[in-house]
Amino acid sequence: MTEYKLRGYLVNPLGVNKIREVATHARDILRLTEKPVDMGDFLESLVRFDIVIDIIDELDMPGLLSHSEACCIPERRTIYLTNETYERSCENDPRSRFTIFHELGHFFLMHNRKFHRDNNFQKIKPKHYLDSEWQADQFAAETLMPLKTIISERLFAPRMIQERFGVSARAAEKRLRQLKERGDIKSR
Repeated sequence: MTEYKLRGYLVNPLGVNKIREVATHARDILRLTEKPVDMGDFLESLVRFDIVIDIIDELDMPGLLSHSEACCIPERRTIYLTNETYERSCENDPRSRFTIFHELGHFFLMHNRKFHRDNNFQKIKPKHYLDSEWQADQFAAETLMPLKTIISERLFAPRMIQERFGVSARAAEKRLRQLKERGDIKSR
C-alpha cells in the first residue's frame, strides 16, 4: 500500500461524515439554496458573516502561497483571491467556484497551522483525513454537490451532477466515484 502524500498541513482528523455535517451546517448559515449560487453575489454577501474577501495580485499572495489561486487565513477571517480567480468566479467558472468553496472549507473546518509545527504531529504518518487540503476539497464537494440532492434527484451520472451544480466534469466524476466507493449511493 502506498503512503499518502500530504498536500497541505496536518490538522485534527475529520472523516467524510463529520465534514458532511459541517458542510450542511455551512449551507444553512450561508443561506445556500438548491440552485447553484451566483458567485459574484455570493462573494459580496460574505461580508454579512464577517468574512473578508481580499482581491490581490498573484504576486502579493501571503507567504509561501505565492502563485496560488486563493488562500484562507481563518484566524483573520480572510480569503485571499487573485484577480483572475475573482473574475472567473464572477463568471461562474466551475473551477473557481470549487476553489472558493475549498477556501471556505478551511474557514468552516477551523484549520489552523499551529498543529503543523507541533513535534508530536510530525511523528504521525500522513493520512488523508489529517490533510488540510483533502478536508477542504471534501468540504467543497459536500457543499457544492450535496448528497441529499444527488439522491433525491437521482443524479447518478457525472454529466448530470456537472450540469445540476455548475461544477467541473472532474469534480463531478470524483464526487460520484467517491459516493459509490463509500456506498453512499448504489453503483450502476
